[in-house]
Amino acid sequence: MIVVAIIGMLMMIAVPNVVKARKSSQANACMANMKNIDSTIELYKMEQRSNPSDLNALVSAGYFKQVPACPAGGTYTMPADENSGVTCSIAEHNQVGGTSTTTTGPQY
Repeated sequence: MIVVAIIGMLMMIAVPNVVKARKSSQANACMANMKNIDSTIELYKMEQRSNPSDLNALVSAGYFKQVPACPAGGTYTMPADENSGVTCSIAEHNQVGGTSTTTTGPQY
């Protein structure tokens, strides 16, 4: 009975940490996807001399095999203008730690 109680206490400590680590890793992977999409949009603009109409245009042009997906189930949205970046439908992935994850064009 004591062993079961100890295992229960360990689970109470471990489970929240595992959930937090999973959410953090999903947010980090989502941010990496958004940076990759932003870079690919810039590459598309340089090579095609036009803006892609949507993310599917990047797939049909051969830049991606399929539209990248947010690991937490969110969807990506094209930038609204030249000074913004791709955004995720999950707000926490766009603003993590008080800093924006969207880029403002190429950084040379």
